Amino acid sequence: MKTVSRIDTDLEFQKLSKTLAKKPLVLNNWEKIINHLLKNYYKNIKLEDEVAKREIIILLRDSYESMLSIFPYLENYVIEFANFELEQENYRKFHIIYKESLRKMNNRSLLLWVSYLKTLVDKKAFLKIETKFLLHKFEDAERYIGKHYHSQPFWNIYLLFLKKYYISNPTIYLSKLRQLLGFHIYDFAYNFRLWFKELESVNDLKQLNLFYNMKKIDIPKLLKPREKLELMKFKIKKIYKQMYKKIEIKVMKLYNNYELPLTVYKQSNLYYTSPKIPLSPTFVQLWVNYITYAISTKDKYYTMLIFQRALISSSMAHSKIVWLYYIKWLNSCKDYASAKEILKQSIHFTTIKK
Repeated sequence: MKTVSRIDTDLEFQKLSKTLAKKPLVLNNWEKIINHLLKNYYKNIKLEDEVAKREIIILLRDSYESMLSIFPYLENYVIEFANFELEQENYRKFHIIYKESLRKMNNRSLLLWVSYLKTLVDKKAFLKIETKFLLHKFEDAERYIGKHYHSQPFWNIYLLFLKKYYISNPTIYLSKLRQLLGFHIYDFAYNFRLWFKELESVNDLKQLNLFYNMKKIDIPKLLKPREKLELMKFKIKKIYKQMYKKIEIKVMKLYNNYELPLTVYKQSNLYYTSPKIPLSPTFVQLWVNYITYAISTKDKYYTMLIFQRALISSSMAHSKIVWLYYIKWLNSCKDYASAKEILKQSIHFTTIKK
């Protein structure tokens, strides 16, 4: 496409703008506008006029904000918009974008949390972020998406953060890793490998208390300290191997009953689908079954996570099925404030014209 030096003389931009004005509920129209501005202006090194450059930045900012006000569940565009503001060194706006977008997804978007936290950790010095502030962010994220079946990318960042910045207090890292072993997530085996590696590195009897309550293990008194250490490590490892098998059974049950069947609908799960395209009844029923299972666990935060995963999945948010189920369940929990908020959110999606 031929590059135009000024936006006010760009016929292609005018054409795209008219199309968008007529059909603002068509995502592709927004994508075309943004891509046009990025390719022909923002990424055009010849654009040296500061006034013109500023105009393009404002146009892009307005386009991202308007698009996301209509399509708030477009996680990849939220990340793109936040990175765009980071490039402008607009750090306050960068934080606001993630904060507001997470709020619209009830703080239960794994993708947004991972992207946000990774950026904060990678640019900690550059953004002048305090370690304590970051720790609180990780704790918030854990509360909302820590039990997500595919949450390992989050845990990898979290554990590395703890190991790097709390090296003087290994109890913090080991306690968090120990807690993680009990979670039914896809990469559970990797976390057990980390745990066993830490256990093998222990060379002091006192350190073993970080791994298990030593008062519960009987050890012959006549053994030498080194022999005691090796025997206790062996017994502790045996205990965690038994735990591993129990977790494996539960993880595989989740995988076979819900996660694997949902992979058949990869297009619907990972990419936005227009509400004009009817949802597969099987796809909908799979999510309803998953939600029903989550409710049976009596873990409120986990149940809310599964509800949100279903809503973020493709055009499920445009269907009343999940919203009504969500509101009904919250009312049964006597959480009327959350039920009211979910009802408010549902109106935005279910009233969009098809």
